[in-house]
Amino acid sequence: RTERIQGGDPRSPRDRPAMPATPPMPAWKAGRLTKESAASKAIYNWFIRRNSSYVTTIFAFAVVGGIAFDKAMDAVWAANNKGKFWPDIKDKFAGDDE
Repeated sequence: RTERIQGGDPRSPRDRPAMPATPPMPAWKAGRLTKESAASKAIYNWFIRRNSSYVTTIFAFAVVGGIAFDKAMDAVWAANNKGKFWPDIKDKFAGDDE
């Protein structure tokens, strides 16, 4: 005797059609997906997989990136204003102490 569960599928598992192992790939995606490289797997496993390591990575890159940007902008500023800083012009005023 078959009892029907309310809201469930009345067919038994063997009566249901088998699901394909993988869905068919659309034509526009064919050839785009490649196997993951070892480097991308390592980056994912070390830096992105756990929330704690992901947040730590973001903060570390933010701090390092901020310092690098600051140093780069200081170098650009110094290059654009060469000859206008005190160390560059102090020799002109060295003899005027008295």
